[in-house]
Amino acid sequence: DESALAKGGGSLRRLRSWFGPDDDVAGSHDDVYKVRRKIVMSDLPIWSRQDLIKQTVAANKVTLLQGETGSGKTTQVAAYILEMVEALKSEAAYPVPRGASGPPCRIICTQPRRIAAITVAKRVAEELGEVVGEGVVGYKVRGVSVCGPKCKILFCTTGVLLRRLSQEGQNDMFSPKTVTHLIVDEVHERNCETDFMLTFVR
Repeated sequence: DESALAKGGGSLRRLRSWFGPDDDVAGSHDDVYKVRRKIVMSDLPIWSRQDLIKQTVAANKVTLLQGETGSGKTTQVAAYILEMVEALKSEAAYPVPRGASGPPCRIICTQPRRIAAITVAKRVAEELGEVVGEGVVGYKVRGVSVCGPKCKILFCTTGVLLRRLSQEGQNDMFSPKTVTHLIVDEVHERNCETDFMLTFVR
């Protein structure tokens, strides 16, 4: 499968998925994931804007989301995107081959600090009625990886993602095998790592 191969060091190497199932491996496709929230945060200000957020993300390569502290940006947006992607799959909006689950969904949410990445991952998993690392939500911080084979939403520090991006070729930094949706949280906290990340996104 040439689409799964990438040049590295003068030879061809197989581009492996960062997290979640390997989409070109037989038997790796699951049924369409049904997002069933155990905790519905309808009292958050962002709740009434979720349809607008989904439409904007679907229609644009880059979306800038601004809101007050406590509005729900950090904990809700990743789940909204997952709901959007899985809804499109279930509606057969994509030409999905028999036995496949459609285009992959790999959402990465960066946090400037490791404690934030861990805490938010646990909270999002709890809202989805899961244990972090056992379902669709996981996290990776320096020296620790809590990420299962069904993971679709990965929280990590900006530094962890930058190190992984640097290992991939220019054409593979953002792809179905690596990142389909990237959420850079706390982007207003300008530091060297965030600036490098914005350069990659650009």
